[in-house]
Amino acid sequence: MAARIQSTWRGYLSRKNPLQGGGMHAFVVSIKKANKLTSKAVKRFKEIEKAREQQEMLEEKKRWLNYTLPKLHHLIRTKEIPGIYSLKDGRQELSFIERLLNCYDFSNFMHELNYERKKFSEQFQSLKPAYRFQGSFRKCEQDWKQQYLLQNPKL
Repeated sequence: MAARIQSTWRGYLSRKNPLQGGGMHAFVVSIKKANKLTSKAVKRFKEIEKAREQQEMLEEKKRWLNYTLPKLHHLIRTKEIPGIYSLKDGRQELSFIERLLNCYDFSNFMHELNYERKKFSEQFQSLKPAYRFQGSFRKCEQDWKQQYLLQNPKL
């Protein structure tokens, strides 16, 4: 009995939905077109991301150079003493690091650094301290609290 039922239903879906050659071909063509567009978009995205990463790396390098160069200004050569970044073979031309150090404006850096330090110290000095004592002990407390405030902002 099962064999008869199975034989009746065998091929039911192929009879119900006959293959449409033209429709299947159009479907495959549309899939290929979508695949090409997607692959182009992925390649374009990859190029954009690569350019963005390179730009970020360049900016990060610039930030590190601006951070480290002022700290290395004392290592530049003078006319009498060669610096530690000078070329070791005795040539008078500047090394790569010395060329970077020469193009950096240290006077502007020190002015900005002193300004930031002064602003930072004034921020804490402008705070009014809370006093615990009254009367004659307040003067002692004021002297005690003043000893920890910065008097020279360049330190």
